[in-house]
Formats: sequence, structure tokens, C-alpha cells
Amino acid sequence: MILSATEFKAKCLAILERIRATGEKVTVTKHGIPIADVVPAGAGGRSPQDELQGTVKVLGDILGPALPAGAWEVESSRGEAPAHVAGGARDSRRGPRRRQRR
Repeated sequence: MILSATEFKAKCLAILERIRATGEKVTVTKHGIPIADVVPAGAGGRSPQDELQGTVKVLGDILGPALPAGAWEVESSRGEAPAHVAGGARDSRRGPRRRQRR
């Protein structure tokens, strides 16, 4: 069955009951172009995840870093390693540390 979106909206509950009773698919159109298929629950077939199962190969550690830590180079905007990264000291651009109250 093919219905316009306007007709589907006006008769939605009756159409859904008919789909449940008959198992018939209803195609909803807008300006003659199909925009949706309404099918009974469970009639959609396999999910996309089920369709793709077994088609992917894991070729290594997918959770670990892509590169080892030594491969990264950190530079500041001036071309030198920032103090808070290189030596563990606080970056002077952020100002002095304030003592937190407890």
C-alpha cells in the first residue's frame, strides 16, 4: 500500500492496526517520492551490525596508542618544549600556584 504523508497522518492509528493485523508493508510518500516504509514489528530482518558480522579483521591492539610515547614531539609556540612538559616544572604563563583551602 502506498499513502501520502498527509493521508498517513490523518489515519495513522487505523493504518498501524491494519499493518499489525495483515503484515502488509505501507510506503509513505511526500510529493510522490517514497520517504518511509512502515512494516510490522520484527519484520525488518537482520540489523546492520548482524549483516556486517565477520567482515572485519582486527589487526592489532585497537585500544592502545597508535605510536609509542617516544615518537611524540611536544613543542611550544616558540619551538621549545614547554616547562610543564619537559622538566615537570609549572608553566610560568599560568601564574603562581594558589594553595587550595580544605
